[in-house]
Amino acid sequence: MNWPLRSNSCGCRVSWTRWKAAINRLSKTKPRTSTFLARLLEDEVERRAQKQLELRLRRSTVNSTKTLESFDFGFNPNLNRQQILELATGNYIRQKKNVLLCGPTGTGKTHLAQALAHEACRQGFDVYFGNTHKLLQYLQAGRADHSFERRLHSLAHHVEILALEGASFRAKG
Repeated sequence: MNWPLRSNSCGCRVSWTRWKAAINRLSKTKPRTSTFLARLLEDEVERRAQKQLELRLRRSTVNSTKTLESFDFGFNPNLNRQQILELATGNYIRQKKNVLLCGPTGTGKTHLAQALAHEACRQGFDVYFGNTHKLLQYLQAGRADHSFERRLHSLAHHVEILALEGASFRAKG
């Protein structure tokens, strides 16, 4: 039989409540034992993946309503939709490239940044979305209480993607 389960599912512990629910649901179709167990394990793997996504989204501080599905591409006709959809694949992350969204106020930069961060969470990456100024204040405060290195280390080792908003640049002159 083909078992389309990931290798990390070998140590699955399924609660009695989940067993009973699966038995009740699957007993109506009377599948073979091997099919029943495969479905039960697939359900458990799916449940765990969903829990991990919820945890990543919560830790990321991404607004979960700001997704690519909820973005109105017609709002900004100058936006290259194909380029945004390419970014959503996450290839730039795997290639360790940076993305900088620039433009005037009100053009959808923050929504797109959060949507791309949300996509990265869906793909299994640990993300932190926040305000540049607040992050720098947090790190600077670490200098006062001698926790700067610990804070920086924590950020560097627990976050794969840093999505920051509110960076302002001014031309000299």
